[in-house]
Amino acid sequence: MMRMTLYDFIVALESQVRYIDDAAEIALEAASKTTHSFYVSRIFEYGLDDELNPIGTYSTRKTNFFRWNFLPKNYNKFKPSGYFSEKGRTLAYMTLNGYKQLKAIQGLRSDTVNFTYTGALKRNFSQMPKKANAYKGNKRRAVVIDNSTISNPSWDTPKIPRGKTNTNKVIKLTQQYRSMFIKHSSQEKHMFASHFNRRFIQLNFQKTKWELTTSDLR
Repeated sequence: MMRMTLYDFIVALESQVRYIDDAAEIALEAASKTTHSFYVSRIFEYGLDDELNPIGTYSTRKTNFFRWNFLPKNYNKFKPSGYFSEKGRTLAYMTLNGYKQLKAIQGLRSDTVNFTYTGALKRNFSQMPKKANAYKGNKRRAVVIDNSTISNPSWDTPKIPRGKTNTNKVIKLTQQYRSMFIKHSSQEKHMFASHFNRRFIQLNFQKTKWELTTSDLR
């Protein structure tokens, strides 16, 4: 333990105050990175909500799907079940047992809702949260959702395909499943707090490895 005078102690505290924001910023980035990877995995790989329950199940109701509803790499799996005409066009459709079979027939996970079809939404969420400048202190982070790129096939059947952006998808998903899947789980909150505290303390006190005792006040 390094002995110091009261003056030295005050100088050290003033130094800590100057660097405390930098320490908080570094600790925040580190804690966010670790926690966010678990957050994305929970939603898009395991299909669990913030209570660690399945987000939901896919529909098995018989539905007519069109070629554009399939992923481009799986167009060859579209096998017409029938045809009908609309506005001078002849449209082929494939009757399947709902969205559940549509995903399964393309080799995608279909046992529980995991919001993964083209993969665009998962890639968006997988990016590190960015600073939310609207908040005082600029210490909050937020996932920035892409609202400029068409990222999924159209479900406006049998109309002319009109794809959706990731923002469109999130709005629709929160309406359908509420916001449960977006909220952080208790485990993720504890994980963040633990990582942040450990890193913050390490950074903030690494230059002041001492302790003021009553003898220093004499």
